[in-house]
Amino acid sequence: MKEFKESIKVHVETVAPEKKVKVKRRINPMRFICVGAAGVLLVGLGLEMSVAYAEEVSMGYIINRANLSKANQQTFDGHNLGAMITPVQRKMITELNLTIKLAPTKPMAVPPSYLAMTEKYSKNVKYDKATRRISGYVAGLPFPDLSEADPDLANKIIWNQFYGNALNTDTYLVTTEIMTIDAVKGMERSVILTNPMLKLKHRYSVEPVAPKVVGDGEIYRKVLMFNLAPQDVAGTGAYIQRYDDGRVDDSWAYIKSVRRVRRMSGGTWMDPVPGLAIVNDDTSCYDSFPTWYPTPPKVVAKQWVLAIGHGVPPGGAGYKMENYIDLKNPPYWNLINQPWEPREVFVVDTFPPEAHPYSRRRIYYDIQAKVILYCEMYNKKGELWKMFALPFAEHLMADGQPGSGGLAIWVVDFQFMRANYGPITYGRLNDPKVEPGDLSSDSLSHPERFTAEELTKRFGPSTFKH
Repeated sequence: MKEFKESIKVHVETVAPEKKVKVKRRINPMRFICVGAAGVLLVGLGLEMSVAYAEEVSMGYIINRANLSKANQQTFDGHNLGAMITPVQRKMITELNLTIKLAPTKPMAVPPSYLAMTEKYSKNVKYDKATRRISGYVAGLPFPDLSEADPDLANKIIWNQFYGNALNTDTYLVTTEIMTIDAVKGMERSVILTNPMLKLKHRYSVEPVAPKVVGDGEIYRKVLMFNLAPQDVAGTGAYIQRYDDGRVDDSWAYIKSVRRVRRMSGGTWMDPVPGLAIVNDDTSCYDSFPTWYPTPPKVVAKQWVLAIGHGVPPGGAGYKMENYIDLKNPPYWNLINQPWEPREVFVVDTFPPEAHPYSRRRIYYDIQAKVILYCEMYNKKGELWKMFALPFAEHLMADGQPGSGGLAIWVVDFQFMRANYGPITYGRLNDPKVEPGDLSSDSLSHPERFTAEELTKRFGPSTFKH
C-alpha cells in the first residue's frame, strides 16, 4: 500500500531538450571486455562505467515513419525511445502513418477516498490459488502492491481490473459519437451511443464517503450500452446486470423489428457490440468476471511504453475534433496532437474460453494508476486482429474529487482495415444523484433520457478538466 500511495506523488521532471545523456551501465562480472591491442581484461564485481550512447529528444518531439529508425538510439525522459514503442504501435507507424507526440510522464489522478478505502481494506483481501477467486474484498483496490516475484501477480492484476478499474467509478454517465472509418473510403457512418454505469456494491466515493450497498446486495453493477441516434438504430444495444459471485450476467436487448425489449442469454458478455468492431468484454480492455477465462493469465513483461494518460478531452474552449483525429489522410483514423507519455506497465496475456472470438488478449496495465491503457486481440490462428486503446484525461468528478477517465474509445480492426473512434461528448463521473431506477431494461425504450442534453439538464455538465 505504501508503494501505491508513494507512486501517486512521484513527478518525473521534463529533461533538457536535445541533451546528450550518460547512462550508467553495470558490467556483468562473468563477461570479459577487451580494450585496445593489449587485450586488457576488465573483470569486476559491480563495476560501473558511464557510456554516452543516446540522444535525449525533447518534449513535443513527434515520432513518425521517417524518423522511426532513429528511435533505438534516442531516449525520452531517460527511457530508450525504441524500447517504449510496442510492436503493434511500430506497425501502425510504419504501415498506417501513425504519429506520436511526446510529453513527460505525470502521475494519473486517483481519488483520495479510493486511496483511503484501499489502505483500510486491502490488507484483508486474500487470493485462493485453487479457485482463482478472492475473499475479504470490501472497497478500493484489492491488491495495491504488485510484485514481479509474486507467482499470483497476473491473477491479482485481473482482479484489480474487475473491482478497481479507474473507469469503474461509483457512477459513470457517458455519451459518445462513434465513427466507423474505412481505411480507403474514410468515415462511413457515425452513431450516438450512451454507456451509463452504476455500482450498487463496493462503492467508495458517494457521500458520506464510506462503503455502501444499494438495494439487497445481489447486483454488483448496472450497465447500459445502446444507440441514441440515428433513428434507424436508436435503442439497439443492451442493459446488463452484473454480479460479483461468478454467475453470468442478466441481459436485455431492444429488438428493433418487434419494438420490444427481450431477455437475452447469459453469454452476451462475449457477443459483438452492434455497429462496432468490439465485443462486450472489450470495454475497458477486459470486462468480464476473472474466472470466465478458464486459462490463468500470464505476465510476460514489465516495461515502459508510450500511452495517452493526460489527453485533451472534447468540449473545451476552441476544441475541434479534426485537430485530434486525422480525417483527411488515409487511413483516416489516426490520433494527432494528443500527448503520449512514458508509462510503466505490466504486459499480461489473457486467454478467453473456446467460444470467445479471440484466442488471446494482451493488456498493458499501468503500474502507477492501476488501469489498462490499451490492449491487443488475436484471432484463433494467433494473428493480430484488433487494437483497442483508452486515451485518458483528468476529471474533477461530481463528488469534488480528482480522478481520471477515458476521453475516447479507439479500436482498429487490422483484418478488415476498419476502425471506430468515439470521443466522449458527455462524461460525468461519481455523481451521487444517480439512482438504481435510472438504469433498467425499460431504459432501452427511452433513448431520449440519455442524450447529452438531458443528462446535463438532470445531473450537470461533464467533469472533464480542461
